[in-house]
Amino acid sequence: CDEDPDVTCISTMLAWIYAGVPLLGTFFYLLWSNLMIYCQVRATMKQARRRSQRASQRELFDQRGRDVGIQASLYVVACLSSIIWMIILRCLESVGIHREDEQSVYPLLLLAHFFFPLQGFWNLLIYLRPRYIRWRRREPEQSRIWCLRQSMISTGLPGDAPNNSIISSMMSRVLEPRPTSAFEGPASSLAPMVRGQRPSTESAQQKQQPARTVSYESYFRRGRQDEQQQKEEREEQQKQQTKSTTLDKIHETFEEEHSERQANDYDEECANPTAVLDRTEQPVAATSLTRVSTDTSSVDHDC
Repeated sequence: CDEDPDVTCISTMLAWIYAGVPLLGTFFYLLWSNLMIYCQVRATMKQARRRSQRASQRELFDQRGRDVGIQASLYVVACLSSIIWMIILRCLESVGIHREDEQSVYPLLLLAHFFFPLQGFWNLLIYLRPRYIRWRRREPEQSRIWCLRQSMISTGLPGDAPNNSIISSMMSRVLEPRPTSAFEGPASSLAPMVRGQRPSTESAQQKQQPARTVSYESYFRRGRQDEQQQKEEREEQQKQQTKSTTLDKIHETFEEEHSERQANDYDEECANPTAVLDRTEQPVAATSLTRVSTDTSSVDHDC
């Protein structure tokens, strides 16, 4: 169809159907998904900010929301910078500009073939950006290349447990000899000690050294733990108050019933003292009838 104008060319329509529309749809879906993620994170941070009582936690939540927004925007920009040149080039080719003047599209062709393979590289840099910033804040005296290398070889963040890099963990597993039994310690502890030589305390000192910075995850974890602890304390106080109130009501009811029972027994004794004596469990001997009659007369006199 490029050589004969009488032939109907359908390749352009097929290219838009099978390549152009899916590519544009993917790009708009990327924008929408990142926007929804940012809105969800922002709403979560606002709820946590309302529940927090300390100003430092509120600032931390705001900073966290801004970081998420920046990261999402950078991922979208990286994707756009990789495919925008290819989209422009294909749009111009569909119109037919490349047939009239091929030199005009040559710079776009270079840009498209240069930026399109770099999307993975941009994603790597964006992924390492938060770690690089934290390493720069923790070690300002170190060079930028050193901080970039630390952010690449470390699996954790500054302030986490030491020896958190992939290479160090693998090398320690390979080089460190294993004990012969479960009751034995490391191989270094099995070496004989020279008389008068003190054991090395470097490992103990390294374990006792606290982390100089705290990561965002530890802040969130501590906030959740404090909130859960406060909730448990409130529930325990409510249980104690309910229990004490119930016990007080039971005690009052028991005292009322006891006093009422005593009053009823006293009235019954005054009304019929002989029936009260008949209900006693001990049998009355025949020899003590005179004493019982004397007692009943005294009860009648008291009443």
